[in-house]
Amino acid sequence: MICTTKLTRLVIVAGLVLGMISFACLILYFLALTDIWYESGSPDFWRGDGLNSFEWRFLGVCYWPMFLFHLAFFLAAAIMLRGWSNAQS
Repeated sequence: MICTTKLTRLVIVAGLVLGMISFACLILYFLALTDIWYESGSPDFWRGDGLNSFEWRFLGVCYWPMFLFHLAFFLAAAIMLRGWSNAQS
């Protein structure tokens, strides 16, 4: 795969956008987990019912943007390192 400036820009921009979304998900994770923590004494908590059912679902949904960000980051790093090694040769 040839590392072009256009491809590098695209990967960096995608990484930045996914990074911002991932950071927002991280903050929302904290808020959801805080709600779950304070409700963990109720019997509904252990059945997955009650007030926390939305928070549990939310954690499952917000996992994927963070996963995609990390995947894009490692892809961008690999592309940039490959481009740098080709430039030095």
